[in-house]
Amino acid sequence: MEVGLIPVRLGRVTSNDHQELVYIPKEAVRYLGWKKGTRLAIYIDVKRNGLLLVEVEMKKGRR
Repeated sequence: MEVGLIPVRLGRVTSNDHQELVYIPKEAVRYLGWKKGTRLAIYIDVKRNGLLLVEVEMKKGRR
């Protein structure tokens, strides 16, 4: 395991009628200080074949 990674739990990809979904465990959301409505940038890490989620601060007047 890489330094700086904290194991949280195993998950899986699920879906609704329109798109695939990935569950983010409450423990991770609380640790990161995120809450409902937090804007996230989603990046694909091609070297590790994974996703990277980064909180994005939006300027006033932009959604």
